[in-house]
Amino acid sequence: MRILHTSDWHGDAVTAGMRRIDDLEAAVQRTVDIAVERKCDAYVFHGDLADPDCGSILVRVLDMALAAAANLTRLGIPRYWIARNHDVIEGGSGVSTLRPLRTIDGVTLIEWPAMIELFDDVSAIFLPFVSRAKLYDPAEEMRQLGARWITKHRAVFGHCTGLDGVIMGSESRDMSRGAELPFPLEECKRQNVALMANGHWHRQQRTPGGVYIPGSLERLRFDEEDHTPGILISEIG
Repeated sequence: MRILHTSDWHGDAVTAGMRRIDDLEAAVQRTVDIAVERKCDAYVFHGDLADPDCGSILVRVLDMALAAAANLTRLGIPRYWIARNHDVIEGGSGVSTLRPLRTIDGVTLIEWPAMIELFDDVSAIFLPFVSRAKLYDPAEEMRQLGARWITKHRAVFGHCTGLDGVIMGSESRDMSRGAELPFPLEECKRQNVALMANGHWHRQQRTPGGVYIPGSLERLRFDEEDHTPGILISEIG
């Protein structure tokens, strides 16, 4: 099974006073093209579409996301969208800026931890970010959900924060939002998880513990000039 991972679009981003939405629209379309070119079996968005209070630009950002989801539906590629700290609406409602994606057939929106069977022999636990009013313990959720593994191959996809060995950038300082929600690395190892992927950080990397981070889709800050923005493609099963 081949999976395309993309994250941290930040469609409301501004660099030196310039809106980045034109660049991001082109980059998002490229992710769809790559999913087709590489014959991907699934498409996972690891969060950070746009802040819910970013103003009228949110309309265009949602149009961008809905168009990508609709194109992937037409192409027959399953989509999984994970809400994270720049998507959640505080107040305990559980709603995120990704909610309109539920109107697209075949889209799976994850706004609360869940285990989903991707294919006959591959299951994934999804760990989204949530509002401060509904915080959860990722390791405890892993223990509870992990009791239901029935497939041979296991994966964990999330948008958590605390993770040892990760290379951070200004996204952890200038774009900070929400509370800490540590990635349950030790629990993943205990449960023999074969593939771990997480959003949040803008530098594409693999941590010393083996967690893959797709990074942001575009360079959004001046300290990201040496980044190689894009997507990751993983294989499992």
